[in-house]
Amino acid sequence: KYKNFSGIEGLIKEVFVDEAHIFNIANKYYKSDHFLYLGRGIGFPVALEGALKMKEISYIFSQAYPAGELKHGPLALVDEQTPVFLFSHADSFIYQKLLANAQEVKARNGHGSHLSGRCIRHGDRRILDRPKERYPCVIG
Repeated sequence: KYKNFSGIEGLIKEVFVDEAHIFNIANKYYKSDHFLYLGRGIGFPVALEGALKMKEISYIFSQAYPAGELKHGPLALVDEQTPVFLFSHADSFIYQKLLANAQEVKARNGHGSHLSGRCIRHGDRRILDRPKERYPCVIG
């Protein structure tokens, strides 16, 4: 499916354009001793990889779950000390499902970052705030 990787270097460099934003996210979570990663659809393997990298690089406990399983156990792990990363893509059906997950995390006073192509809103209320299109949304 992905046979042409030309231009990927530029895309990777784009991630690091706003180092201050990356620093702010790191500063918010650097004292955390555990992380929860949730993904829907193609976002689930990305969540698995994110949790694995957190363990490998920092030796901090992190666990990934399919976001649809949130109510079946992982939600009990969410509190005001728990950073939660939610991974999705632009599919509207999956997006709506992720919206429900984000609301559950927020109801538990969890801190979440949403990594996808769009911000999560419910009416006028921001569930997840995405300050710039290419960066994570942050709640809590």
